[in-house]
Amino acid sequence: MLKDRGQEVSELTLISALNAIRRNDPERGLAQAREVLDEASNNPTDLLLLGRMSVLARKLRDADRPLKRALELAPGSPDAWLSYIQLLALTNRKDQAAKLVVEAGKRLSAELGPVVQARAYELLGDQTAAGKAYQIALDRQPNSPGVLCPAAEFFARTYQNDKAIPILERCVDPVFAAADPLRAWARRTLASCLMSTRNSAARTRAFKLLEINRREQPESIEDVRAQAILTSMVPGKCAETIRLFSELETRRGLDPREEILLIEQLDRMGLWDQVEPRLQKLVAADPSDPGVLAQYVDRLIRRQRVQDAARWLGVLEKREPAALRTIVLKQL
Repeated sequence: MLKDRGQEVSELTLISALNAIRRNDPERGLAQAREVLDEASNNPTDLLLLGRMSVLARKLRDADRPLKRALELAPGSPDAWLSYIQLLALTNRKDQAAKLVVEAGKRLSAELGPVVQARAYELLGDQTAAGKAYQIALDRQPNSPGVLCPAAEFFARTYQNDKAIPILERCVDPVFAAADPLRAWARRTLASCLMSTRNSAARTRAFKLLEINRREQPESIEDVRAQAILTSMVPGKCAETIRLFSELETRRGLDPREEILLIEQLDRMGLWDQVEPRLQKLVAADPSDPGVLAQYVDRLIRRQRVQDAARWLGVLEKREPAALRTIVLKQL
């Protein structure tokens, strides 16, 4: 268990440790973590947490011992298997990881095994094997939310809508017994799948699904995000998209992908005075991101800011000299 320093103090220390790691101070973060997590512990939960924090801090060697020991202590834990398999994949020990995936299928229950194997194959980048494992899991447990959710998410993420949509339809069916958060998630995911079909009736239904969510959970940030992204895909909806992304920004800020989508809508509305500072902020945050650089250079060229465009195009060329978007921008 957490070292005997008081649960509340231990939790605050771990929060501080995680924040330090996220602020690019891994040494300080791990030092704080070790104040409350003992590598010599026989508690697999503590060891898993210490190992995962080491992975987050990119201290992969430090993660090996606690994660391996956690698996030895808790061979029935899916998290223990997946955490160690992920570490093996990250440290280029994929052959060892593949053997461990097979072993997980043997050691875990018939219900847990296929789902854990599917997620493990995803970690190894083997989408085909992951899909087969998810299908086995679905055949064995067609009514289990613990199977339906990760399987639907996988098939949706890998653009296999023909497999994702039937699973999600089952989850949103009022007859199906599901907790409200699961049903809301299923509506959002189904809406995204339906929008990608480019069928007008399917797209109309996608927005109706999100309307149900927003009516039932008006404070849901995830539904605001989903509605903003889907609305950005509809021609002539720039103003509405901007309103939704602005609401999302006010409530929890925007990640880089959301910021780009908002920038595209502002650009279409001709609001360059709002586009440029947002692009500058993104470039300043990560000047090595070629996608953001290309967006910035393209808009500078269109605004006839030749000198600025040339300077940032030079940065882009160093990152992606042979990329098609770099070549195209050089010709403009």
